[in-house]
Amino acid sequence: MYIIYFMLVLVTSVCGQKEGDTCTDQYTTAAGICKPVEVCETAKQDLQESGIQPTFCSPTVSGNAVVCCRDGLKIFDTPATARTRDFPSWGFEEGKRISEKKCEEYSRGVVKRVDYLLLLVKPEIFSISVDKCDNRPVSLPAQIAELGEFPHMVALGWKDLTKKYKFKCGGSLISERFVLTVAQCSRVIPTKEDPPDSDQPVVVRLGDLNLDDSVKDGVTPVDVPIRHFHTHPDYRPPKRYNDIGLVELERDVEFNSYIRPACLWTSPDLSGYDKVITTGWSLINNNKTDHEKYLQKASINLIENNYCNSFITSKRMGLNDSQMCAGELNQEWDSCLNESGSPLQVASKENLCIFYVLGITSFGKPCAKYTSPAVFTRVSSYLDWIEGIVWLGK
Repeated sequence: MYIIYFMLVLVTSVCGQKEGDTCTDQYTTAAGICKPVEVCETAKQDLQESGIQPTFCSPTVSGNAVVCCRDGLKIFDTPATARTRDFPSWGFEEGKRISEKKCEEYSRGVVKRVDYLLLLVKPEIFSISVDKCDNRPVSLPAQIAELGEFPHMVALGWKDLTKKYKFKCGGSLISERFVLTVAQCSRVIPTKEDPPDSDQPVVVRLGDLNLDDSVKDGVTPVDVPIRHFHTHPDYRPPKRYNDIGLVELERDVEFNSYIRPACLWTSPDLSGYDKVITTGWSLINNNKTDHEKYLQKASINLIENNYCNSFITSKRMGLNDSQMCAGELNQEWDSCLNESGSPLQVASKENLCIFYVLGITSFGKPCAKYTSPAVFTRVSSYLDWIEGIVWLGK
């Protein structure tokens, strides 16, 4: 008789199924049956010969581990029911877009391997992948973000007449060299009250929590000069269609706990998500401005475009499929985001440390007022343009 001991009690469930259920092996995508690991020869062979960990069917807190077992089945057998996964998935599939492959690459920094000992006749060590960050809840009213909670958040800065930086737009780091934002942030209109030294942004700040240099927030932000601002060729201001831009930096960014790219959402389908996260340094809670220079976060609702059109002023032509709408219609709260270019995002259901950018703040204010939802540029509509610049030749 095999006796199994586990050195750890935390195991991530992959399939969420019980013994005897049909399943899908995540590495081969072949059909299998959920069985105890000690009776599954293919799971042992995969580990011993290739170092591949099994696909767990159910959480293991003690006793036997139940894995997706291919014993007696061919690798090309198709599962009866495909395993539902968070789209877009990151794993071991071919035929992906370059943005999805880069998402996998960047995501490795937020996954750690944890070994546990499986004591059989011959001791074996299995490994599992677990999240490598502190996951924090996001709700309303707006709250100050934690250090490193949104490591892809950046601020675009202009020099004022005193040669100091003023940050007027947000953005998302999506690679070592590029930041995703909106085209309108390529320049600002000078005002008498706030005249800039130049109408174009000159720097990107990464890894910061409070944009006030006099505030000690526990991090050392990194300022990187801007080499070039790529605006979408079909952007025609003052209209806000095709309001998307890419900031090319002078040098590659080094990733760490506070600076890391976000992934791009690659599908127009947002099913499974009703709530999304908005972040920015101009997120104002209940008309209070004392936290205005802190990075803040809030959870808001996705709103159908047709419904959102009723809130858009008559000067605009209505939303198209390359735009999306979100806001909070509960009048109990009042959280407004005035910052163009900041991301609308969700955390991956497979790993809460990984964020996908769904949209980019274009116009409007996602406040808890019935008359003011916000409009975002839909990222999935511009993947070809983004990938053709950010990962050209990759």
